[in-house]
Amino acid sequence: MRIGHNNGVITRSEEMAYLATWFAEFSEMQKDDFFKILVNKYGGADCDDTATAAASMVNGVNGLQVNDRPPSIFKCRMKLFNEWFTNWSDEEKQDFLIRLKNIDADFMDKFYKQLDNNTGTLNTVTVAVNGSAEEQSENDVKNDA
Repeated sequence: MRIGHNNGVITRSEEMAYLATWFAEFSEMQKDDFFKILVNKYGGADCDDTATAAASMVNGVNGLQVNDRPPSIFKCRMKLFNEWFTNWSDEEKQDFLIRLKNIDADFMDKFYKQLDNNTGTLNTVTVAVNGSAEEQSENDVKNDA
C-alpha cells in the first residue's frame, strides 16, 4: 500500500488511524455492514452467515470485471481493512478495538455482546490503567465505568 509520507509506506498505527477516521464517518448502514465484518474478523468461525456474507462482499472487490461498476469507497476501505488486519499483532488488534470504542461506545458494546453470544465466553481487552496495561474482561471494563 503506497499511502503516506514514509517512502509511500504507512505504519500499522497509521492504518488504524485511517480506519478509525473512516469509522467515525460511516453512515448507520455502513456501520451495520462493518459490524458484520468486524465480528467475522474477531469472532472467527463461530460467526453467523451474515457476517460471512459481508466478508464475501468485500472479497468480491478483487474479482471485478471491466464492465462492472467501480467499487464504492466503503468497499475499497473494507478491502484495505482486510489486508491490514491480517498483518496486525494481537496487541494491535486490541488497540484498534479501543480506538473504535473511543469513537462509538454503543457500537462496541453491541460488538462485545455479539462476540460473547458467538463464543459463549468473555472477551479480554487490554486497558490502560494509570499508565500501565492490564487485562480485564469487557464486563469488568463496563462495571468500572
